[in-house]
Amino acid sequence: MEERNSKVVLLTGGTGFIGSFLGLRLLKEGYQVFFLTRRKNKDSRQRVRERLLQISPDAPKYDQSWRVLEGDVALQFFGLREAELKKLQSNKISKIFHCAALLSFDPLKKDQAYKINVGGAKNATELASFFNAELHYLSTAYVAGNRTGEIKEDEFNEGQSFRNIYEQTKFEAEKVVRSRRDKGGKCIIYRPSIVIGDSKTGLAFSFSGY
Repeated sequence: MEERNSKVVLLTGGTGFIGSFLGLRLLKEGYQVFFLTRRKNKDSRQRVRERLLQISPDAPKYDQSWRVLEGDVALQFFGLREAELKKLQSNKISKIFHCAALLSFDPLKKDQAYKINVGGAKNATELASFFNAELHYLSTAYVAGNRTGEIKEDEFNEGQSFRNIYEQTKFEAEKVVRSRRDKGGKCIIYRPSIVIGDSKTGLAFSFSGY
C-alpha cells in the first residue's frame, strides 16, 4: 500500500478568525497547508499572508509551506478544477479542515446560509471521500439551539428548536457530517462556543453578532 503523507492538509475558512489561527498552528506543527479561498479582486495569496501576519510576525518563515487554491465551498468538490484535484491527490491530502461558514442571523439570507453551510458540509464530505481523507469539521455549540441545562457532547438531535438561521443551518450541516461518520467515514467534529478574540493578545478581527 502506498504510504500517505499525513502532513498535507486542505483548509477552508483560512482567512476567518479560527481558520487563520488553525492554519498558522498547522504550519508551526510542520504541516503543508493548502488554503482554499474565494475568488476576489485582491490577490488570494496576499490575503492569506496578511491574515497570518496579523497573528504572528513570524508567519513569513512558513511561506514555503503553504499554497492557495481558489474555489467555492458551495460547489461540488469546492469548485476545484480537475487538474487541481489531481494535484491534490498526488500530494496525498490526508486531512480536510472545514472551517468556512456563513455567520449570519439574517433570515433574508436563508438560502445563502443553506447553500454555504449545509451545502458546504456536503461538499466537504464528498471531497474527503474522494481523497480518502479525515474530515475535521468546525460546528458550533449552538447546534443545541434553545436547550438549557447540562448538554452532553454525544447529544445532538433532541427535538430542540433554533433561534436563528445560523443555528439551524449549522445543525443541518453537522447532520450531514455525522451521517458520513456513521457510515464509516473518518470525521471529527468540533463545537466551539462564541469566539471573539485571542485570549492572550486580545486580537480580534470582527465582532459578528454583537
